[in-house]
Amino acid sequence: MATSRPKQLFTTSEVIESIFTAGSGDEIEDSKDDRDYDNDLEDDSDLLGDVPDRAAEEIDQDPQDPYNADTEVEFDDQADSDIDSDVDENGEPQWVKNVNHFPQIPLFTGQPGIKATIPDDPSPIDIFNLFITDELIAEWKTETNHYARTVINSKDLQLLSNRSRFKKWKPVTLREMREFIAICIHIGLITKPTLHDYWTRHPGLHSSYCSKVMDRERYLSILAFFHIADNGTFLPADNPDHDRIHKIRPFIKHLNIKFKEVYEPRQDICIDEAMVPFKGRSRFKVFMKDKPTKWEFKLYVLCESGTGYVYNLEMYCADKRISNKPVDVTMRLMEPLLNKGYKLYLDNYYCCLELWTRLQRHWTMMVGTCRKNRVGMPRDLFVERQRQGDLDFRRKGQLIVTRWFVKREVVTLSTFHQPQL
Repeated sequence: MATSRPKQLFTTSEVIESIFTAGSGDEIEDSKDDRDYDNDLEDDSDLLGDVPDRAAEEIDQDPQDPYNADTEVEFDDQADSDIDSDVDENGEPQWVKNVNHFPQIPLFTGQPGIKATIPDDPSPIDIFNLFITDELIAEWKTETNHYARTVINSKDLQLLSNRSRFKKWKPVTLREMREFIAICIHIGLITKPTLHDYWTRHPGLHSSYCSKVMDRERYLSILAFFHIADNGTFLPADNPDHDRIHKIRPFIKHLNIKFKEVYEPRQDICIDEAMVPFKGRSRFKVFMKDKPTKWEFKLYVLCESGTGYVYNLEMYCADKRISNKPVDVTMRLMEPLLNKGYKLYLDNYYCCLELWTRLQRHWTMMVGTCRKNRVGMPRDLFVERQRQGDLDFRRKGQLIVTRWFVKREVVTLSTFHQPQL
């Protein structure tokens, strides 16, 4: 008959000390006393009640398992309130004044750099030939000769004087077309009162470049018939597919293709307008009262911020079928660079919350000055009057609106800058 072991009482400090000082030699042997202890445990089960059952449940339900449906996870009260404040009752982001989980910058996956093959020590003409290719010049030569034949055949040459350019015309060659382009570039660099002054012998205006390259009458003859698009494909204004810039559309398409083939920009890029002064008549030239030249053609241009390299461009042509909203223009220009983690810099003409909503779907960041009356801006940010050096901000998801006062009020939107100076 087994004898029961005498009961020994321990204080709390003795129990803790025995747990942390116990060694491998203090392990309990598998003996008869253990079996007697199990029997005693069965006899005393009425005293323990359902404790063993609850212990088994606690073992089955790992409290560290995040997928355990019965596990109750306790959050920090402050963190929980911050998370709740970021969204409204419908789960949509709302304006808050904290920077929790901001910014989340997507990985940049672009491959910037030169893609074209160029010599080790390239000359200016090597770079020029990357964009204005022999194929392009040959196409201009063909269209110029075709247009000249069409116009001359429509004239009654007998009624024209012997000095008429129509009677003196002869088909332009590839060499002459290159010389014609060279003179056009020279005229753009050197300004003189009239076109004829580039061939004048007046001592005050004389320069020998143009006269050495091409005769004046030959240049003016080519200029009169110069064409880069086939007029036979032109559609009238009442046609749904009418293109207002049909005459230069092939050239713009060619440039956009070459811009992308030659070079891919680094992560920082920007969009702005480029103005081309023009004094002639056109349905889509624009009036810019704050510009030195009031009447101009307007180009939307996507450039690399560091170098100014043009990667994509679009010409404004006042066509109602094409949306000229700043958001739509930006998305069209950015299409080749979306989903690559680029950082887009903008001015207040383009920068708005609608653009942020569309760009964030394509892993593209943005920053720029913004007008405070844009739709969706946090109105409470602009209630108080600021003093010199004051700064305040609001955040909505991954967008920060910062307002500060340095000489005058400045408002910016950013998806990757902290609200600080």
